[in-house]
Amino acid sequence: MFQTKNILVIFFGAVLIMVFATLPFFQGFMESMELLADKEEELRREDEYIERLKEAEEGLRGYSSKLNMIDKAISNDPAVPSLIKYIEDTTRGYGIFLTNLGSFSTSPSRDNPDLQETKISFSVSGGYNSFKSFLNAMEHSSRLISIESLSITPTIEDEGIRYSFNVTIKTYSH
Repeated sequence: MFQTKNILVIFFGAVLIMVFATLPFFQGFMESMELLADKEEELRREDEYIERLKEAEEGLRGYSSKLNMIDKAISNDPAVPSLIKYIEDTTRGYGIFLTNLGSFSTSPSRDNPDLQETKISFSVSGGYNSFKSFLNAMEHSSRLISIESLSITPTIEDEGIRYSFNVTIKTYSH
């Protein structure tokens, strides 16, 4: 009986030593499994995010023509000479005359520092309805143009009333 008791004590002692000796390894294993589960969850979320980005990209492809219009409206450089040419061509097309090309300046936009604002002042003369058509053409151009200031001075001539328009416009670029 004594011998059986000793064997049982040694057996349980050995089991306890094995349990306590392997417990740190087991805890390390469990921590590694938790870390693995966290990383798998993070990877799953990233995969879902990438799928949503792909879906958004596919959705935006349907708007490529409209996005191209926006790219044209906000050009990559101020291109003042092309804007001046546009103004000259448009005034001629609507029967008004570009009488003075004033100053221009380019500066960072206050609203969005990634954009550059270009302001150009000029004077035109002609009939009121022709000027109205000119402004409508500017408004519907592919460039983003806003009227900063406008002053009208009527002049009475033999042919009737002629107007002088002093205009300052603003365009945007990247």
